[in-house]
Amino acid sequence: SNMALGGALVGLLVAVFAVGLGLQLAAREPEYSVSIGSPEYDLFRQHAPKVAGALLGVFDTLVSLPLLGSALLAVMKKDNRFGEVVTAASLLDVPPQYFPALDPTLAQVEQGKTYAALNHSKDLFASAKPDQKAKDALIAVLQSGTFVPHSAHDYNVAYINSITTPTNVARALLAAVQAADEATPPLRPFAEFRKNDVLAQAAASTKRYAAGSPLSVLDGVPVAVKCEVDVIGYETSMGTQFVNKGTPATEDAVAVARLRALGAVVIGGANMHEIGIGTTGHNPHHRPARNPYNPAHITGGSSSGSAAAVSSGLVPIALGTDGGGSIRIPAGLCGVFGLKATFGRVPLAASSAWSVVHIGPITSHVKDAEVMYAAISGPDASDLSQHKSPPLAHLAHLTDTAGGTTDLSDITIGVFPEYFADADLEVVSKCRKGLEALEARGAKVVHIALPNLAVVRTAHVLTILSEMAAGMAKYESQFDRLAGETRVLLRLAKTYTATQLLSALKIRRFLMDELRKVFEQVDVIATPTLAETAAAVSSDHAGELNVAVADANMRFMFIGNLAGVPAAAIPVGVASNGLPVSLQLMASWWDEHLLLRLARVAAVPRTKPAAWFDVLAAAAAQ
Repeated sequence: SNMALGGALVGLLVAVFAVGLGLQLAAREPEYSVSIGSPEYDLFRQHAPKVAGALLGVFDTLVSLPLLGSALLAVMKKDNRFGEVVTAASLLDVPPQYFPALDPTLAQVEQGKTYAALNHSKDLFASAKPDQKAKDALIAVLQSGTFVPHSAHDYNVAYINSITTPTNVARALLAAVQAADEATPPLRPFAEFRKNDVLAQAAASTKRYAAGSPLSVLDGVPVAVKCEVDVIGYETSMGTQFVNKGTPATEDAVAVARLRALGAVVIGGANMHEIGIGTTGHNPHHRPARNPYNPAHITGGSSSGSAAAVSSGLVPIALGTDGGGSIRIPAGLCGVFGLKATFGRVPLAASSAWSVVHIGPITSHVKDAEVMYAAISGPDASDLSQHKSPPLAHLAHLTDTAGGTTDLSDITIGVFPEYFADADLEVVSKCRKGLEALEARGAKVVHIALPNLAVVRTAHVLTILSEMAAGMAKYESQFDRLAGETRVLLRLAKTYTATQLLSALKIRRFLMDELRKVFEQVDVIATPTLAETAAAVSSDHAGELNVAVADANMRFMFIGNLAGVPAAAIPVGVASNGLPVSLQLMASWWDEHLLLRLARVAAVPRTKPAAWFDVLAAAAAQ
């Protein structure tokens, strides 16, 4: 029997070796033929087997095996043409580009100086004054029971006119968060929520209003912050069950500190996809954040909790981060506005994905995003990635609804027709209506080409996963405590070579050069934000590895992160299934003001989500 057992083990080993050898042969990269600069649309559908639950655990075990695992991962890379990046880069006579930052033009610097001299930021952040007409109008809205997503300005008007107080809002918020978590299924916008801290911040704000000295329009306004960004007193868990466990932050990230200085009630711990590595928002440790428009569907990720909190009315504004669409994807799927600024515009606040990640606002109203963007932007000595960020330009026009936003005859919008159409038909139709709204104000739409998008997409994947793997290296002893999806993707990242990464960075330089040419012809580039509406939440607690969903979510994302250009997700209505549709606009480096200007026109008023909490009305009724 021992001989039989030994024979069986030998047979098993031989079988595993044979399978591994067969996979290795199948994984051999073909000779790729790449035409650099070709205007042909070349994006293909990324694919891999969808695995979930116990099967995901088995797959993770298999890819961890020395021979079989490396062969399986090699097949995955071959199927998605990873080798094409090296071939393409070998044809480019450009150096690798690590940080995707471009110095501003002289005109951009002068525009910023002119704007700064006018001191419009003082008006932008200024608190409202007591006003009986504004008070009566807001009370009428709050008592009507109609769906109105409140802005930060609404909160400020409510406080300054004694309709309610920040303390009452904090109490109403605590009750709403509890109700959201007790719902079936739970909404789970927060992975961590420190009630006493929220109440203490609100009490301090209430005292400032009582004394007639609020710090700004954001004083007392609740702001949710993704649990990847440091907030004093919160464990910056990155969606894991061990990162910073028992070690809360002792300092705010720069962007958070700037909001706190304006009086915002900062709430850390907004839920997220574990370490930001996925696009669904599923989190097996803290449970998935769910889409307020249909809680059976995903929020998108990785800033899932931030988008869910805004979309459901818990907070009017939130902070997310975006390394591969992680602000724009959940904003788009949850029917709210999201802005990823130029790389380097906002001080970096990430522990990995250093050359692709941005921090930015998710809001119900474009005007709130403008305030948030202005508040958190600007150089900081602690951020070594900062380049020559010019002063902010042209923000004042947004306060003039009868002026600057109505005439868009100076704007040219670039559309790559095949790229724009590579989405669900209903998504494309809604996005075209968004473009028509801009054209109705005088904007011109012209056709452009964006070459080698397939190689650019793979270069982004190589870059972000390599940086994530490097950032998580210090937690190697905790690797088994990560979710199955995270482990598989990090194992994949560990197979990337220095040659592949440097090739990806050469592709980044190529993309930036191509975009500079495009932006000489157009002011912005338009695409759908996502190829489909929100997918269903995985029925398995452990989550899933679903490349098809990731492909649909990221199809229009990677340009903004690899090249560092600003991009915005703009809500343009809901599809026939009741789920939101979003239009994306991208501008040249440092031209965020154009995105904000156009978003005011293109954005479609929100419809009421299934999960909705009118926190301001509840506070006013106390």
